[in-house]
Amino acid sequence: PPSPAANNQDHRRIMKHYIIARHATTTHQTSRSCLTHMRIDESTTRPILLVVAAALISTATPDAIPRVLLAERPQGKRLAGYWEYPGGKVDSGESPETALVRELREELDIVVDESALKPLMFASHAESKFHLLMPLYGIVNAWKGEPQGAENQQIAWATAEELDTYKLPAADVVLLEPVKHALRAARAATEMGT
Repeated sequence: PPSPAANNQDHRRIMKHYIIARHATTTHQTSRSCLTHMRIDESTTRPILLVVAAALISTATPDAIPRVLLAERPQGKRLAGYWEYPGGKVDSGESPETALVRELREELDIVVDESALKPLMFASHAESKFHLLMPLYGIVNAWKGEPQGAENQQIAWATAEELDTYKLPAADVVLLEPVKHALRAARAATEMGT
């Protein structure tokens, strides 16, 4: 198993990549737990929680309008009743892509190949006890199986217009525009027959 020092180096490398990407972006803000520490400002150090999520987009809908899958957080969990993009925590020594493939299998009973994961955006959100860093990957029609709430969570398929009607955690809210853009792009590609 990797040493704690190696894990910290891996996390610092990942953090550096995402921090550079965040500063390069001007239009968006962007267990199994994999925690490290990051200086948030000159006086505060918070643990970083690295989670990963997927915007599963289906164009195979009866009305030909692409939809994205949302999962409701179950009762008894933090933010119960909120809707979110499926995914979860990245285990120590795991890449975000490997973690997402595992989480989608556990949560939705679907199989996704890592090659189908397309980086879409990421969220960086301060919580009271930690700082959440969440890369979001887009997946368009590239999974095996029918998504279902394998952990007894409710799921819903939402159009770009319907997304604003769902109660989302703050970290997911900042990802709305990139997801809506991906839905519109999927619709345009479907209409063009590509």
